[in-house]
Amino acid sequence: MKHYLLLLFCIFTSISCISQVKLIMEKHGNVYYIPGKVNGLPMKFIFDTGASNVCLSLTEAIFMLKNGYIKESDLGDKSFSQIADGNIVENTKVILRNIEIGGITINNVAAVITNSLDAPLLLGQSAIQKLGPIQLDGNMLVIANGKNFPSEEMAMKLYKQAYQQVEAKEYNKAIESSLEGIKNTIDTKLLASLYDNLGTAYYLNGDKEKAIESLNHALENDMNNVQARYNLGVYSYEMGLQGQALRAFKLVTSNPNSNNTDYLPAAYAYLGEIQRLQGCYKEGEENFLKSIQLHPSSMAYLGLADLYSAKNDFAKAAEYYKKGIEYAPNRPSNIKRYHQLGMCLFFENRINEAYNAFNKCIQTSVLYHDVMSELINENDSITIQLASFSVNAGLWVARTAPSAAESIKRYTFFIDTNRENELIRDDYFLLARAYASCKEKEKAIYILNKGLEKYNDDSELLFAKSFCCQHWQEKIDILRKVLNNEYRYEPRNFDYGTVYNNIAWEYCLQEKYNEGLPYSLKAIQRNPEHGYIWETLGEIYFNLGKYQECIDAMTKCIKCNDTSQYKSAYRFRGQAYIQIGKSKEGKADINKSQNMY
Repeated sequence: MKHYLLLLFCIFTSISCISQVKLIMEKHGNVYYIPGKVNGLPMKFIFDTGASNVCLSLTEAIFMLKNGYIKESDLGDKSFSQIADGNIVENTKVILRNIEIGGITINNVAAVITNSLDAPLLLGQSAIQKLGPIQLDGNMLVIANGKNFPSEEMAMKLYKQAYQQVEAKEYNKAIESSLEGIKNTIDTKLLASLYDNLGTAYYLNGDKEKAIESLNHALENDMNNVQARYNLGVYSYEMGLQGQALRAFKLVTSNPNSNNTDYLPAAYAYLGEIQRLQGCYKEGEENFLKSIQLHPSSMAYLGLADLYSAKNDFAKAAEYYKKGIEYAPNRPSNIKRYHQLGMCLFFENRINEAYNAFNKCIQTSVLYHDVMSELINENDSITIQLASFSVNAGLWVARTAPSAAESIKRYTFFIDTNRENELIRDDYFLLARAYASCKEKEKAIYILNKGLEKYNDDSELLFAKSFCCQHWQEKIDILRKVLNNEYRYEPRNFDYGTVYNNIAWEYCLQEKYNEGLPYSLKAIQRNPEHGYIWETLGEIYFNLGKYQECIDAMTKCIKCNDTSQYKSAYRFRGQAYIQIGKSKEGKADINKSQNMY
């Protein structure tokens, strides 16, 4: 038990010895007053580093003698000293058994009693030196209490050392150096820099919570430390703490006219990115543009592109994706950016440019194939995402290919490598169309049937298949299946007027004009702006002997913008005119028809 008490005594004594004492002194005029006790009597001294001794007035000394605070045995001989005005004054020496300042007690302090009744009480060097190392900061007195004061020079050396260790990726060493540096200074600006460096080391070492805590300590010491504000914003953003990041970046940009402008462009870009994620597009756009105005960067351009893409302003998005990519065209992260650029160009119907962008996506991925393969095996989420963009780009290259042969080649790769499951309905449609344009109808039908197995009786695929059928009745049956969904499905690659017209035309080719007429009239109701629909109706009317109706239909056809139907329209209208006795008009139309190519 005695050993335990002794241990506690040693611990508390040790704590007392190493702890610093901070005292706020009262300022009156040009002097500072500090409270203390002399032999237990509370007194207020003028803190005077220029005085050699503690000085008591005669009034205070008499009071202390009468009340037992000073004994006669404490008094010494007479002495003489020169005061500020040059005069020599007589004093009485006295030994003060103890003086207590801020909880620190010093013993056997030499002092003098002046012969003046109203002389000020001075705490001079005879006491100050016994207090040990001190520091003054305005009205703040800091007493080291038996331990040497921290060295500002050492703290700065440790800060620089920690900074270099961070650069060398020696994060544990940087943490140790920063913590030691913090112990060696009370300078708030240097403390803020040390805490900022500590936060960076913690973050890069994976201890993100301590990083945020350290940066907050940095700002507690110096709210104007822009680097700490900026780092707090970046780390908070990367940790998903958008609110905290937003506040930090707003503080960085709150005084753009300050000397610390290096962080402004990136801070504005981060603000824009956070506001984009929050759907505040106007504010985000303004901050991205401010960032670009101060210092154009890939980060700001790409962030602005993402914002415009979210607003479906694909033309502007494509413009800024291009600018952002230009900074480092072969950067791995641009695998994603090339894909985004391609999509924006596709939505703008700039198909050839989209094809080139998707190709660049694949080419950039090939550059980093080996590295990416290793990271994918390690389940690196970012690399897996980039790889998915590259794979998807392969499909988009097939979709936007400038030729049918190229499209077939690209799609065949997916099918031959057992990746047909990645094809969607439109891919079967596009591949079949490519085969059809190459006069390979059997392959086109094969692909369409595979698509129809996957997407049962899909209207788009059925419509495409109707062009590949050899027998007219099969074609009509397929088109009727398409019409079964007329009021349930909104088509993308055709319109229902064309479906009705194509059925009518097949009947027309088979000279089944009466059966084709209802479909032709329905086609007119659905899409009267199509010239080829009026031409089909006019031809059916002519073959049914309804010449005036033929003339009216062909006149409507000629008023449409589809010039490819004009030659047939003029010919049938001319023949219809002749049939009703208008030879002049008929011959004029036939001549027009014969002069067309």
